[in-house]
Amino acid sequence: MKIIDLRSDTVTRPSIGMRKAMYEAEVGDDVFGDDPTVQTLEAQVAELFGKEASLFVPSGTMGNQISLKVLSNPGEELLLDENSHIFNYEVGAPAALSGLLAHPLNGERGHLTARQIEAHIRGSDLHLPLTRVVALENTHNRAGGTVASLEEFKRVKQLAVTRQLKLHLDGARLWNASAATGIPLADWAAPFDTVMSCLSKGLGCPIGSMVVGGKEIIAKARKVRKLFGGGMRQVGILAAAGLYALEHNFSRLVEDHANARQLAAGLANLRGVRVDLDSVQTNIVVFDLQSSGKPIPEVVVRLKEDGVWVVPFGPTRIRAVCHLDVSREDVDIALGVFQRHFEPVRVPAASFSGTPEPEKPPPYAARRVRADLPELINSFADGRLENEYYLSLRTGQIRLLNDQSGEKEREEIYLSENDYVLLPKKRSRDGYQDLLDFIEVLGDGSLREKLAVAVQGQGAFRRFKDVLLAYPEDRRKWFTFSNERDENRIREWLEENQIALELP
Repeated sequence: MKIIDLRSDTVTRPSIGMRKAMYEAEVGDDVFGDDPTVQTLEAQVAELFGKEASLFVPSGTMGNQISLKVLSNPGEELLLDENSHIFNYEVGAPAALSGLLAHPLNGERGHLTARQIEAHIRGSDLHLPLTRVVALENTHNRAGGTVASLEEFKRVKQLAVTRQLKLHLDGARLWNASAATGIPLADWAAPFDTVMSCLSKGLGCPIGSMVVGGKEIIAKARKVRKLFGGGMRQVGILAAAGLYALEHNFSRLVEDHANARQLAAGLANLRGVRVDLDSVQTNIVVFDLQSSGKPIPEVVVRLKEDGVWVVPFGPTRIRAVCHLDVSREDVDIALGVFQRHFEPVRVPAASFSGTPEPEKPPPYAARRVRADLPELINSFADGRLENEYYLSLRTGQIRLLNDQSGEKEREEIYLSENDYVLLPKKRSRDGYQDLLDFIEVLGDGSLREKLAVAVQGQGAFRRFKDVLLAYPEDRRKWFTFSNERDENRIREWLEENQIALELP
């Protein structure tokens, strides 16, 4: 029986190419500072993150705790999200290792705002601890792999400068945030004094994480690493895996994200399974089984017996994570296993209440719409959309139905082998809420955020540009243009911003 391990992206095994790179690695003694492979990795990562220096450490937890140690003094206060990894899964280390008082706040999908942070900074009363460090997380694990807002990070940075705070980013899966949004790692890292990012998750390395920051901070971090027992000798063998991952595994993360969306869409079509599709922004899928009445431990055991491994994620929730050892075919197999335990629904409302489940399909015809996404966006924006959209749970294809076609075209969708979800449709004043609802079902949070910015009276060019930035490289070929002016403006904008993209 084939095992499909969805417990975490930490379960990946080194590929043959990675093992070869590790075998051939040139090594030295890293404690003495003469392992050339480690030095190469640290230099490359520092450059990628736009920082002066970086440090290779054994684990993400150690990287987080080293960072907090160098940014603070015992007795000071740490502000962070109540569902963050540092607060929940690092054994109380901020208190034990750095003497920090952790003050958890309730973030939106795991992400804190500058206004929220400012409201909890302690005053100068001598009875109070000094608020010193803010730790944020991107992507956010317990929130389901959600991506933070870079603009909000910038506002937090402005607050930190004003109020003399230090900022740390738990960027264990920051690689995924960059892949999902197209925003460079350096831009994500810029607001922070220290950033930790794992090599052993989506990048597929067997061990290791990186801490990046200024030269002085990383010099202190190197000493704290020794204090915490993290000094390693011929560790170039592991650093070689990191170098291989940067070259071969970073760019493919969008495949994991697509697989996660496919998995989420399939799970949303099962009775008793609730998926917040808007939270499926990267490679993590968290789903709730409360309405099914089935105990989580029992479900996990039954799935494991059928070859699908997942982990409990609370009293009623389960987490599944896509990674480089999980293919699109594996996702299909996993969904087949889930269907043995949960009854499929023909045309569900996904995670959105109030969407009707029609008993009979209306007499509409089907045509593909993704090849003309700008036209779709303009239709939404102009408030003249009078059609229905269906999402294929098997292929991810979107089908548009209208009332101007014949029987043959209608049968193309209704007699298809694929089951379809009717996407929610809500009329709004400007038509844009319809589009945002449409994007929400697709689970493309980065696109939703960019479109929300583009709502205020912007023309077609701005819409094209924002959508273009939001979509991964392999989906940009969908773009067509309604007129020569818009096409020329897009081409000029691409050239000015040095974005290499072949337009149709």
